[in-house]
Amino acid sequence: MTHLLLMRVSITIRGVKVIYFPSTGKEVQSDEFWDLVVITAVDEDQRSAYEIQITEKLERKELPLGINYHVFADPPGCKIGNGGSTLHSLQCLHGKYGKSLSGFKVILIHAGTVLIYIIFITSFMHFVYC
Repeated sequence: MTHLLLMRVSITIRGVKVIYFPSTGKEVQSDEFWDLVVITAVDEDQRSAYEIQITEKLERKELPLGINYHVFADPPGCKIGNGGSTLHSLQCLHGKYGKSLSGFKVILIHAGTVLIYIIFITSFMHFVYC
């Protein structure tokens, strides 16, 4: 059933390729999409912003319905990258779903990172001072 997970329609509008998943805005069957969509956030502020966006998109039927969406913020303190976010998210999911988690199809999306800003600032500072 993997082909159903990736089924999409691709069109080009004004030179921009748009990918549309036919399941957007409707209730999906268990074999059509992931059971859990998990997004990681760098901190609580980003988590809140993502949750607001997801709620609004669900209300406008811009996302598949009947899916459990979760956003987990990285723990405060030192950041250890996507690996740390993955382990933290799995720990949160295990706390919520227990052993039944092994029966779910899960997509984990790493979103937002401080590293992007550090790279940009470093590049900018190099440009200004060199």
